[in-house]
Amino acid sequence: MSEDINLLVVGAPFGRTGGQIRAKRSIEAYAKNGLNVKIIAPYSGIKIMGPNMSINNLLMVSQSKNDRIKYVGYIDLSNRIKKLPALKYTLSSLFLKVLKFQQITHLGKVDAVISLHENIDAIYFTLKLAKKLKVKAGVLLQNPPFIGNFKRRKKIEEVHALYSNLTGISTLKNYHQELIKKWLEYNYLKLLDNFDLIITVTKATAVDMGNGWMEKVVSLNPGVSLNTEDLATIHKINKKGVEKKDIIVYSGGFDIYKGIIDAILSFRLIRKKYKNLKLYITGKSKNPVIMNSIRKLIKKLDLKNNIVFTGFLSREELFRLKAEAQVILHPSHMDAFSYNVCESLYLNTPVVGYDIPALKIYYGNLEGIKLVKELDIEALSAETINFLKQKKSDIDIPNIPAWDDIMSKEIALIRGLVGETEGVIV
Repeated sequence: MSEDINLLVVGAPFGRTGGQIRAKRSIEAYAKNGLNVKIIAPYSGIKIMGPNMSINNLLMVSQSKNDRIKYVGYIDLSNRIKKLPALKYTLSSLFLKVLKFQQITHLGKVDAVISLHENIDAIYFTLKLAKKLKVKAGVLLQNPPFIGNFKRRKKIEEVHALYSNLTGISTLKNYHQELIKKWLEYNYLKLLDNFDLIITVTKATAVDMGNGWMEKVVSLNPGVSLNTEDLATIHKINKKGVEKKDIIVYSGGFDIYKGIIDAILSFRLIRKKYKNLKLYITGKSKNPVIMNSIRKLIKKLDLKNNIVFTGFLSREELFRLKAEAQVILHPSHMDAFSYNVCESLYLNTPVVGYDIPALKIYYGNLEGIKLVKELDIEALSAETINFLKQKKSDIDIPNIPAWDDIMSKEIALIRGLVGETEGVIV
């Protein structure tokens, strides 16, 4: 086999989400280390970019200047499904047979296929293409595709019940969501059993997936790091210094599993002792149902004048806000590593969160972070108040590997996956 590897990557390196940013950085590192990368954009990655972005424009604006990186296709809904009303359109996107691979250029030689996302459409088409091309298939799981750990699953169900009780979502809708969840897990288990290589970004992913998965995967442990630009921005802010303000920051996203409801409920208790305190919620949601339910909850709890939605912030603006905060609230129920926690500690701001596997494994022994039992809102509030009383807290900087070291391991695994496979010209 020639030294250059031709890797077909099912990935969305568009930079909108944490998963997309990591995929982009992986692809750039592959090319830098001599791999030829041919990208197929998954439907799930395209859909998250919003309805106003056409696929052609999306691929054009995200095309790399590196000659070793090029888009060769994308996954989209079949034309028949696109004609359905909006609700059926959304539900139908869950079922894999309505998705089609749209090839936009010659694939050439392919030595292996790998998915850089755990979304089911990406996993499904990675296997399908590998089988067609008669090469091996790999997947990098950035987050657990399902929760197989019984204790963790029960907690996630409690989170859903909490959200439903507070927002009035109907039991019927919950029932449908439960059916979809079971359908997804059944298909994930079938699909993952056929992969030649499963990489997890962290050990926490395998823990959440349940018994037996730690032995089936290779963990980069952790396979995430702050990039050079972020470290430079953090250093600049720390060197200049910032004055702490009467604010707490939640920066986990508009997702009930990332703890936005928990943060709001906790803030209500904290404000009983600190009347002038404000909660800043960063980012924005494109889901009007979730956004409306959160705003209604805030109004119901009489917190409208005490919670600030910042909208989109640049990386420097976000880091500065975290540095100005007294505490970062991070009551996430699902994480693989948490950039949010890592960045906050680097910016000398303490963090309070839940004792989920990801946070216990990578941050549990550090000064400056307190972890409480999941869904214990009172304990979450009490530990936040303790940090507020201290004014200045001792904070340990997380010890994380350099990005180049992570990529050396990841690329070595890909080279091992390829082995002596010759690939197929199509």
